[in-house]
Amino acid sequence: MIAVSLEIVATAVGADSPNGAAGATITGVSTDSRTLNRGDLFVPIRGPRFDGHAFVAQAVQRGAVGVLVDQRYDCEAAARRSVPYMVVDDTTAALGRLAAAFRRDVMPASTTVVAVTGSNGKTTTKRMIDHVLRASMRGRCSPRSFNNAIGVPLTLLSAEQSDRYLVVEIGSNAPGEVAALAALAAPDVGVITSVGEAHLERFHDLHGVVVEKTSLLEHVAPTGLCVVNGDDPAMGSFLSAHDDNRVLTVGQASESDVRVSDVSGSLDETSFLLSDSAEWSVATAGASPRGVMTAARGAAGAAKRRSARSIRAVVPIPGLHHAVNAAAAYAVARSFGVSPGQIVDRLASFEPLEGRCRVRRLCGITIVDDSYNANPASMIAAVATLAKVDDGRRVFVMGDMGELGTASGRFHREAVEAVAGTGIDVLITVGPDFANAARSQRDVDGIRRVVCGEPGDAPSAVLDEVREGDTVWIKGSRSMALERVADALAARYGESVAAAPAS
Repeated sequence: MIAVSLEIVATAVGADSPNGAAGATITGVSTDSRTLNRGDLFVPIRGPRFDGHAFVAQAVQRGAVGVLVDQRYDCEAAARRSVPYMVVDDTTAALGRLAAAFRRDVMPASTTVVAVTGSNGKTTTKRMIDHVLRASMRGRCSPRSFNNAIGVPLTLLSAEQSDRYLVVEIGSNAPGEVAALAALAAPDVGVITSVGEAHLERFHDLHGVVVEKTSLLEHVAPTGLCVVNGDDPAMGSFLSAHDDNRVLTVGQASESDVRVSDVSGSLDETSFLLSDSAEWSVATAGASPRGVMTAARGAAGAAKRRSARSIRAVVPIPGLHHAVNAAAAYAVARSFGVSPGQIVDRLASFEPLEGRCRVRRLCGITIVDDSYNANPASMIAAVATLAKVDDGRRVFVMGDMGELGTASGRFHREAVEAVAGTGIDVLITVGPDFANAARSQRDVDGIRRVVCGEPGDAPSAVLDEVREGDTVWIKGSRSMALERVADALAARYGESVAAAPAS
């Protein structure tokens, strides 16, 4: 983090300048006393199951140079601490105000902020962008899924003076969250990976999801770039209704500015052809203070479009949908001036995170650990990918998908029905939603089906079914904790012998 004085912090968060603030600066911000570094500002967060204010003393002992506290904290106790403290209405909101001020007033104009949102593929696409850019310039991206009202501010505040880029992931499970977080980030480049039926408890229907995700574009700089997955029918309707020449489309559709075609894959990789018909040009300093390249498209840009140039690309991750995620990373990297050849070279060495389509080859079986999260679209995509495996039995461990509201029963039934006719040998469903769906559903013809109603019973149920030579795909929402299934299989079948290395 670029050092900031405590007096500037107080102004940004709307607090009185604390005693002892004169001359004091912070070199980082932390919400966790266990990982706080000397010189950090400590921001305790109140949550439904914890209260960070209980750890103010530990944070001070570890070297915090200042503390934000809310009005419910015992300020007399704070006054007895050896560091300045600032009282705010709500520490999470104050953290956001601090990040917005840092983005606006402290972050260098030479740092380009890229914001990524979408129903599926946010984290993978964010990491692909970072992986490609990192080869030729300094920058950073948010760790794992730092995509909420705490993670996004912490990512923004981590920027260093020499960073050329900062990739921020923006998530949402309630209306208005994308817009609020995008307002903090004020991105120069915005990416929408996909729009699908997720978090319907709050968004009600697909239209609500579209409105939420596309609100990102309202906060992209007027001279910036918006990269959108144009394959989603819902996004197609949005694009036709909004003539925004900042928007560049990626996808398999023939009219995409960056088109994906000839897609094939295995458990080890996804191969595809990228056809780039955008006209890339470096924006003038006056038009884009951060020097982002622009890409011509749409009615105003049609005359500048050129014949598509194609290049073969490979990403070492299973799932044909990842070709479009890679195309989005390609488009962002081109906006930074990275050449097509450099981009595909870097994509070939990309490594997925644990729990996100990460292949683990054990002694006798293969696991695809996709346990981090799930929604209807990503579940169907995983089924389609496993169906293409032609070596040994195919076992799908399918965990409940959360936050689908009144449509939950239908989506869980459709997920099971999607397995029919694929050649998958064993379907193990985990969780009460799939168990409820099973009561109103006939067995899928030709497939051995096991219903495990309690997530805690899943590891033993899977161990009973899996045998040597199987390929096991594990996918479910976070509440299912299906990483325990992957760990149980790894414990039985030994350490991986050809697993993707940790990143």
